[in-house]
Amino acid sequence: ETQIDYLAVYDHADDPSIQCELFGVFRTLLHNDPILIEQTQSQIIIRPEDLAADRIIHMDGRDHPENEPFTALGHSIGWYEGSTLVIDTVNIAASIAEDGLNIHNADNAHAIERYTLSEDGTRLHGQFTLIDPVMFREPLVLERTRVFTPEVNLIDAPCESISGEM
Repeated sequence: ETQIDYLAVYDHADDPSIQCELFGVFRTLLHNDPILIEQTQSQIIIRPEDLAADRIIHMDGRDHPENEPFTALGHSIGWYEGSTLVIDTVNIAASIAEDGLNIHNADNAHAIERYTLSEDGTRLHGQFTLIDPVMFREPLVLERTRVFTPEVNLIDAPCESISGEM
């Protein structure tokens, strides 16, 4: 498939979030709302607000499964390189990657995330790399820093209030 195939058929009125469908992995990653990160011995769960989807990152040393179908969230594994958490996600289905910039990803896009906590524990610096040879000539690298806000509770507003369907 080519870039034109994806962009030619896209209409903002068809945005899945208008139908209360959860965001795919890239849109969840690039969403600006607060997140909660829960870590156990075998996995990390990243819980965002609203229509962004909860993500499970397998931390038990497994590899990606072979011949799995593409899904909105793909399959994520993670490990630490020193104090930096690295997350590798594959098997991602075509979707809207970022609505504000009108970025889309094709089937089988690949994400690499790197997260490093500041020395004082108040900021989480993230580097996000989207590898998608169908849509981009070279990997797209974005960076963002999140501020630790333990006093903020996640809000799961009803989808209808977010999508404008109320």
